[in-house]
Amino acid sequence: MKEYQKAIADYDRALQLDPQHTNAYINRGIAYFDLKEYQKAITDYDRAIQLNPQYAIAYNNRGNAYRELKEYQKSIADYDRALQLDPQKTSAYNNRGNTYSALKEYQKAIADYDRAIQLDPNDTQAKDNRELAYRLLHGKS
Repeated sequence: MKEYQKAIADYDRALQLDPQHTNAYINRGIAYFDLKEYQKAITDYDRAIQLNPQYAIAYNNRGNAYRELKEYQKSIADYDRALQLDPQKTSAYNNRGNTYSALKEYQKAIADYDRAIQLDPNDTQAKDNRELAYRLLHGKS
């Protein structure tokens, strides 16, 4: 069993000792995300980005939280920024593809999944997502 509340308390203590600890914000944000407390996760990712505007993971993770809140344009903007910072970040292509799928923009989703697979031919998640997007594009689910 995952003990998110305990982890959050540990990150709270770490941040009291070092309020500039970027990874503590990221990790606490992940815990909040897993608890479906997306706005709290976004707040932590915002802080991580303030501390390190070049941190692609923070944008990718914040994009995931925005997607869960159905704030798709903010989500896409964050994945775009993550990919500007780290063009090899397959998870950002896959996540942006998932957002495009949620918007029923299947061609764009497939292009992102293709890029993720091109970068990592063993990315089974991108392959599964691409296959689903193809089925949805052709009216089969």
